[in-house]
Formats: sequence, C-alpha cells, structure tokens
Amino acid sequence: GVACAIEPRADRIAHIEENAWRSGVADGLRIVQGCAPEARADLPAPQAVFIGGGATAEVIAHALAALPGQGRLVVNAVT
Repeated sequence: GVACAIEPRADRIAHIEENAWRSGVADGLRIVQGCAPEARADLPAPQAVFIGGGATAEVIAHALAALPGQGRLVVNAVT
C-alpha cells in the first residue's frame, strides 16, 4: 500500500518520517509539504482520506470530491 501525507510544518514532517521509519512503512509513504487542498494537486486519487487537523468545510469538500464512490473519509476532531 501507499500513503500520502500533507503537512505544512517541517518539524511535524520530521516526526512523520521518524515514525514511518520506526514502524517499517517509510517505503510506502510520500510526504508533501504544504496545505490541503492545494498540496493535493499532484497526488493520485485516494481510496481513503484521513484528516488529522484543519478540517475546514473546504478541505472536507475537496476530500469528498477526490474520493471514489466507495472511498472512506475519516476526520479526527477534538472538542
């Protein structure tokens, strides 16, 4: 499998890379520095989208539009 991560902050990208390496999944991970939805432009169509933060109406709308009919959208929210 392949996973793509979009993250604007370099310090968080470093954590993502370290966690991927420690988990043994670094080869299947592509990290794009930027903000969704603009940074998603060159990524392949997803089968699932996980929004870990920044779940604005615009980001959710773009995620839903990018997903195929049977795709999954998961949003992490803290209240």
